[in-house]
Amino acid sequence: MWAEILRFRWMWLVMTVVTAAFFLIQLPQLQFSVDERAFFDKDDPFRVSLEELEARFSKRNTLMIALAPREGDIYNPDFLAVIYDLTEKMWQLPYVTRVNSLSNYQHIRAEDDDIIIESLVTTVPITQRQAETVRQIAENENDLAGQLVSEMGHVTALQITFVLPPENPNAAFEVMEEARNTIALVQQSFAAFDAYYVGDIALSATFGTASQDDIMTLFPIVLVIMAFFSFLFLRNLVAAVGVILVIMLSGLMTLGFGSVAGIVLTSGSAAAPTIVLTLAVADSMHLLMSFLGYRQDGLEKRPAMQMALRENVLPITLTTITTIIGFLSMNASEAPPFRDLGNLVAFGIFSSYWLSLLFLPAFILALPVGTPRELPSGRMLSVVGPWLFRRMKLMGGG
Repeated sequence: MWAEILRFRWMWLVMTVVTAAFFLIQLPQLQFSVDERAFFDKDDPFRVSLEELEARFSKRNTLMIALAPREGDIYNPDFLAVIYDLTEKMWQLPYVTRVNSLSNYQHIRAEDDDIIIESLVTTVPITQRQAETVRQIAENENDLAGQLVSEMGHVTALQITFVLPPENPNAAFEVMEEARNTIALVQQSFAAFDAYYVGDIALSATFGTASQDDIMTLFPIVLVIMAFFSFLFLRNLVAAVGVILVIMLSGLMTLGFGSVAGIVLTSGSAAAPTIVLTLAVADSMHLLMSFLGYRQDGLEKRPAMQMALRENVLPITLTTITTIIGFLSMNASEAPPFRDLGNLVAFGIFSSYWLSLLFLPAFILALPVGTPRELPSGRMLSVVGPWLFRRMKLMGGG
């Protein structure tokens, strides 16, 4: 059986390239959502109640930006000008409906028989006398002291309200990016202050950014670590490259499958490709360790690969089936992202299975592979094995 399969190795290589290309071209269409509602089914009673409440009244999202000057307090005329400038600029953010700050706080005062309502800061530049007036009002207004300004006068806040469109899962990302860019632009002219972001928009965007950063950073880091240890244990460049190709294609095809299946990644399912990487390496390593062992015994490449496949196909198949069943059981979860995670990892494990049994042998046979003198794993087992055997009782054995 395996002799016939290996005879068509070029067909398996071409099939792998075509299949991988199909899933890889789907990656640009992959969507990511930071909406916390994604953790609830559309017919979940709690989500339905919330959406009915929002439909009857309104839905609001908030972003609060705390501003802290590095020297002095917030009543410095220059810093009050910064607050005024930022307040005006924040009105340009997408989906904004309201901006509250120290500068546009509506102060009510009486002048003769007139009642005058106006913002605390109406023009810039601001004189020292105007700044002292703002201080006196802020320290005595209950709506400001301890609310938009700290009682010590060292921090103030911009409170921004938005109505994010439900059809745009990346709206929170857009708002946070624009807000950060606006702060950075103002800091270029007045850099002596720090900005801190809180609120549900900041929380959603941070969770999403962290998950995306995991995909963009952990994925290559894990690949590099696995490449190092693959070469360390196999001591064969072609074999190590084959292992990396299997796990890399498995992870990327997992994301491509998510795009094809219409799965929207969330912070709950974004770890799928990294999980696939850590699980996919086992099959290919077992197969290649056996292959190189038979090569070390003097067998040619094709007979050595046939023996390695016969020896490993059953345990690899059993572990793959049980792992897939385990992750598919996550479909019993009430949270859709965890169901997506289980389905994505199950597909990734299946991908690594056929890549290990069809693509990897064809790849190894198509390239020159030297005969190893001794595998490092053999030396390691010859040392660790007797040590463990002598300490069976200590290790919990019989």
